[in-house]
Amino acid sequence: MDVGRFHPFSGSAGQPIATLYAASSWQGAVSETVFRDVPLRAALRTKRRAELELRAMSLLRLRREVRLVELRGTGLRRLRLQRRELIETEADQYSRTVRWAAALYRAVPQAGGLVWTSRLHDPVAAVVFFDDRVAEKDFSPVEGPIPLGFGKGLARVMELAEEAGILITLS
Repeated sequence: MDVGRFHPFSGSAGQPIATLYAASSWQGAVSETVFRDVPLRAALRTKRRAELELRAMSLLRLRREVRLVELRGTGLRRLRLQRRELIETEADQYSRTVRWAAALYRAVPQAGGLVWTSRLHDPVAAVVFFDDRVAEKDFSPVEGPIPLGFGKGLARVMELAEEAGILITLS
């Protein structure tokens, strides 16, 4: 099962809540999806190229205002949390951060998702939308999808990997 910082979790009726991860920049989107499980502090930070071949990225425009739970600055302080406890966590801590997402989903029923600052690209905003509160019709496509496993998409990912000190491997 694909596990991310804030998914998967179930709603109050036990149904799975699908999510869409987004960011305010290309770099933030790649950081929070493709590179989300690359350790921050490891001596050798790698990502398999084969994983890129399964992904594509699109530029979308949100068609309406969506309320988001703030997980940066004062939002984190209100929850009595620090970035290292929720945002700068490694993948082995995602079961804990998913529990936070589920709790916030239930506590703020008018929220369409969560917003935080990307762990690799401060001050880029990263967002996760809850699909039962923000529907596909709420977005309009601007560009894409752009495959990440070859061509322009791969070139952009490789450039970002180099900047972040991440090695893209063949195996």
